[in-house]
Amino acid sequence: MKIRQATHADAEGIATLLTAYMRETYNYESRVTAEIIRRDCGDAFFAMVAEDSDLKFIGFIAWSRVYDLHCGIKGGSANDLYVIPERRGQGVALALVAGAAKQIRLDGGVYIVGTAVSDPPSVKKFYDRVAACHPTTECIITAKAFQHLAGLAGKPPRDIARNLPPKEWNHTD
Repeated sequence: MKIRQATHADAEGIATLLTAYMRETYNYESRVTAEIIRRDCGDAFFAMVAEDSDLKFIGFIAWSRVYDLHCGIKGGSANDLYVIPERRGQGVALALVAGAAKQIRLDGGVYIVGTAVSDPPSVKKFYDRVAACHPTTECIITAKAFQHLAGLAGKPPRDIARNLPPKEWNHTD
């Protein structure tokens, strides 16, 4: 197995892994194409890939730069971590996280933050082993809900509260 920093040439492989991850974890079809990954990898996000001896992709981790204003430190936010089912339990995820940590450190960062989904249980077990996990809930406003909320900026708070978008809009373009 080889862990290395992703390049634009890896976009197809990452897109394939991302599609599998989204189906398995969220029962959702990813709309991210290889072209989007090629465009944004190395700028909007960073990634490491894991390859087997045949140079077949077996996993990836993607992260973005973050800043902890409370402590005045740089870090990375793990966006996604995925290993194909037949290679789980072999240390691939751990090697990917270590590779990302090295790259984040080279960029001046001193931490990784992320959210573990509860399924499969092995993912939570992995994070419990290497991370300080807290019982928190991550909340995301995205898609049509984000656009609607941004459009309410500048309005009186009462108007904003009365016109909040429905939760379902987070899954609608």
